[in-house]
Amino acid sequence: AITISSVAMAQISVGGPPYGLRTGLSLQNVPTVHAAPFDAAAVAVEDSIGKSNGRLPMYGRVLDVNAGLNDAGLWTNMSDGGRVWRLRVTSIGALATELFFADMFLPNGASLYVYSEDGQQVLGGFTTYNNRDSKAFSTAQILGASSIVEYDEPAAVAGQGSLRIVSVGHAYRMVGDVQAGACE
Repeated sequence: AITISSVAMAQISVGGPPYGLRTGLSLQNVPTVHAAPFDAAAVAVEDSIGKSNGRLPMYGRVLDVNAGLNDAGLWTNMSDGGRVWRLRVTSIGALATELFFADMFLPNGASLYVYSEDGQQVLGGFTTYNNRDSKAFSTAQILGASSIVEYDEPAAVAGQGSLRIVSVGHAYRMVGDVQAGACE
């Protein structure tokens, strides 16, 4: 199993609400992809062995997901001729999730957002500024077992963007208030 550690990352974004939240698009028909199952028993054994070997505790594990713009999600046409793609990513039992992308290319004018289902926590908009030669990208945590991924694409760059969600960080402890409580 691959493990993840807590690393602070600066994520440059333009802010502002994504189209779906700004216009009140319903999440009811947004498809859901599920991460590979989280094996709590196996993780407990791994964590116990790690602790006895003096390793710092892990807060989560990386689980496989495989979903991209062309094979998952829901496209919605916008009134200005652009399109919005949305997908719900769920890791059952997670206290928080973080997403790992591959093959990410955001053309000029396009934006990527990741947000909680209630819209209270929003990451993004990530733009062409966030493109990397490696085409890899990851997000900070979104509290809860699910997050919504939204890609907003203007008509002028239709079909030019790409992204694939390849894995999800499944946080099972030391998250938000849970982390503070565990330390006290």
